[in-house]
Amino acid sequence: MFWRQHKSMDVQVVGIAVQDSRRSADAFIKKFGKTYSIGIDIDGKAGIDYGVTGVPETFFINAKGIIKDKIAGPVDRNIL
Repeated sequence: MFWRQHKSMDVQVVGIAVQDSRRSADAFIKKFGKTYSIGIDIDGKAGIDYGVTGVPETFFINAKGIIKDKIAGPVDRNIL
């Protein structure tokens, strides 16, 4: 919902399925009606590179690719 409301403002939302299969990720996408891009981090390397300590975590990355903020745990519309 957040992404659909803000995509015209050049906001990108990308989900990462950590140590998961494409099949499981696709089932999640279908079940919860996700419309943003979801990548697969099968071996967990991207999570390690970004310093993920648990899931869920939300990273706010600017247009230059710099992490500006990180929130561990679930986020709601007010946080976003």
